[in-house]
Amino acid sequence: VVAWVTDPDYEDALPPEGTSGVKSMSLGWTHTLLVTTAGTVLAYGQEAEECETDDRYTVPEFSHRVTAVAAGRCHSLALLETGDVVCFGDEEWCED
Repeated sequence: VVAWVTDPDYEDALPPEGTSGVKSMSLGWTHTLLVTTAGTVLAYGQEAEECETDDRYTVPEFSHRVTAVAAGRCHSLALLETGDVVCFGDEEWCED
């Protein structure tokens, strides 16, 4: 993954150095999700005052491989290989 910023205040928006093996990505409001070829998820980005917590960067341990992700404003969704969808991040946005 190659990314750049023109303003040093946004260096948190860059992927972790050495990130590789990425098969897809999703851009949220101020965060990015990457799905690796191994079926894992990486998350990184800027803090957002509007979100109750910054849990959108805390990726849970999934019971199966992740095939796709969608990054939202303060939450994210992961599609597992089983067809199940898992919501993570700001719990207010993940309510049923």
